Amino acid sequence: MSPHSIQKTQNPIPLVLKTDSIKQMELLRGQINSILCSSNADYLREDLNISNASSTDTVTLLRGHDLNELPFDERVLMSSLNSTALAKTSEQITQAYVDTSLVAENTILKESNRRERARRKYHEEQTSELQAKLLQCQDQLAVALSTERKKTIMIEQLDKNLAIVVNDWKKQEEERIDAIFKLTREKEILLSSQQK
Repeated sequence: MSPHSIQKTQNPIPLVLKTDSIKQMELLRGQINSILCSSNADYLREDLNISNASSTDTVTLLRGHDLNELPFDERVLMSSLNSTALAKTSEQITQAYVDTSLVAENTILKESNRRERARRKYHEEQTSELQAKLLQCQDQLAVALSTERKKTIMIEQLDKNLAIVVNDWKKQEEERIDAIFKLTREKEILLSSQQK
């Protein structure tokens, strides 16, 4: 068998693998590389016999090994994959819980903000109504005070006028009494002179 035929026998996979299969192998290799970073890294590195860790091409790795020749512990891989899946699931659940908590907190904050705005609006309306009532009361008080002052002035003027009238009445009464006294005196004098 020629070297060319040996090389062709050792590398049949790149010629047969389709794009989807290569993508699946890339995905599997990425998961295996993640597992290699865990506590089973040394064991899996030894079993998979990956000497060139810097290579990122699955096809390149497959060129050097036949799939049937790669040592593989299915239980360790499945256990590691399950652990990775559980870790990712736990991480997703934690992230979902955090997101839910943030949503709930945002909802509570929005509701509190809405209630605070409603409370402020209510108090502002109450304050506006009280201010309007205060202005109305002030206007009514000003009108009442003005009316009271006018009444006081009118009463004072009436008192003055009444005092003048009373004084005039007293003066007229005194004059009338004096006139009656004089007439009575003159009558008496006249009667006395007639008797003589």
